[in-house]
Amino acid sequence: MARSTFFHDLSSLPDRRARLTLRLLVFFLRPLVEIEHLERLHRLPRPAIFAFNHNNAFETLAVPALLIYLRRGRLIHFFVDWMYLRIPLVGWILRQCQPIPVFTKKARWDLWRSYREKQSRRRPVEEALEKLRTGGCVGIFPEGTRNSHLEKLRRGRLGVGELVLGADAPVVPVGIQFKARHRLGRMPVLGRIRLVVGEPMAFRKERRTALELALAPGPDPQPREAALELRRVIVHRVMESLAQVSSKTYPYRSVAEPEASARTPRPVLPADRLEVL
Repeated sequence: MARSTFFHDLSSLPDRRARLTLRLLVFFLRPLVEIEHLERLHRLPRPAIFAFNHNNAFETLAVPALLIYLRRGRLIHFFVDWMYLRIPLVGWILRQCQPIPVFTKKARWDLWRSYREKQSRRRPVEEALEKLRTGGCVGIFPEGTRNSHLEKLRRGRLGVGELVLGADAPVVPVGIQFKARHRLGRMPVLGRIRLVVGEPMAFRKERRTALELALAPGPDPQPREAALELRRVIVHRVMESLAQVSSKTYPYRSVAEPEASARTPRPVLPADRLEVL
């Protein structure tokens, strides 16, 4: 196993130190992880949005390393709590995948308070959309924070809906299951992991509806409300798929999908305006 790990093709990762670090990480992680439906990773187009459930801090490092390794060094730009990026060594390792820092949490130490205040002006969703539009892949934890509940997912946040409507990329739900959680009666800090790769979700119909809503004439707030509802529909579908692959439940009601044609007529626009959009 050691030989195959250290000679695995990582040609898509140009930095030599990053390749060596990734091989070392996977050498230690590989015995702890089993993956179901690995073939779905190899069939994926670029770009793609990977959506994960979030159990503990360990997977924040382990899962990106394993998936980038299995994808031959092709990066996945993960949304990462900015505090992780300030931890010695761990932060350096995470920065090798060019993550998207999220500055929602306040600084725990005064030393980092001014840094956090300056950086919090950044818009993580816009950074992610830019990476998707240039052919990159993005990884997101739609629950928004760690969830140690053994059976239930947290309510999904709207960020994944914004990504879906802002870029032409499928969503790939990936379940992270800690095999010992039921035996221990809690979520392990470390332990054996099962990754389950779900079927990609295209959301073509939802993107068409979003375009119709964007083209609706006038200042009527109804299309804006419908667009928000559409993001909620997308989030709900992603979370339901994530529940299946994570062996958890999603205990929240679904929302009805808005129909743009029923709310506002689709306008006929000049060719030059259509080209700009």
